[in-house]
Amino acid sequence: MSLKCFGEEEMANLREVIESGQLWRGMEGRFTHRFEQAMAAHLGRRYVYGVSSGTAANEAAVTGLGIQPGDEVICPATAPIFVSLPVFAAGGIPVFADVDPRTLIISTDGIEAAVSERTKAVVVVHLFGQPAPMDELLQAAGSHRLKVVEDCAQAYDCFYKGKKAGTLGDVTCFSLQQSKHITSGEGGIVATDDPEIYRRAVLCSNAGMP
Repeated sequence: MSLKCFGEEEMANLREVIESGQLWRGMEGRFTHRFEQAMAAHLGRRYVYGVSSGTAANEAAVTGLGIQPGDEVICPATAPIFVSLPVFAAGGIPVFADVDPRTLIISTDGIEAAVSERTKAVVVVHLFGQPAPMDELLQAAGSHRLKVVEDCAQAYDCFYKGKKAGTLGDVTCFSLQQSKHITSGEGGIVATDDPEIYRRAVLCSNAGMP
């Protein structure tokens, strides 16, 4: 027996897009732009950009940090490969850090053991709806002047000390793949408050066009 996940509201939205004759992201006022504005308001972040997949969101987030060839980015050792592959795509080197064995979320001890003079950022994955311990992770990252990417593919509306996951790091990525909490079949979201990160993320995901 299949579970019916979509109803009249989804059909109405799909019908609106098809009847518009514009199936690409398009200009301001179209469906994707309205979704980005709604998600920005929901998260309380200044900039949200929709992309083609969760992996594309990871790539845009990492590239948005300005990672250069040879820069190291710390990733949790238990995360799926699409967390670390975007570091390669940006020309960087993923360095795997140990996780808390109880939660499988990256630990401060893991970050400290993995950091080097070439480290520029750390990717924190909120896993299975569990929020990462952001206070201590941000403190560890800040002590080494590292940027923080939050991967919230499994953490829509997950809260840490009253704050939404995805609102604490420098940049956040979400997945809209069908197994996630909300879906467009495939798709992803990049969110940040930093205009320069946003600018680079858009250029990365849109063939260099602003």
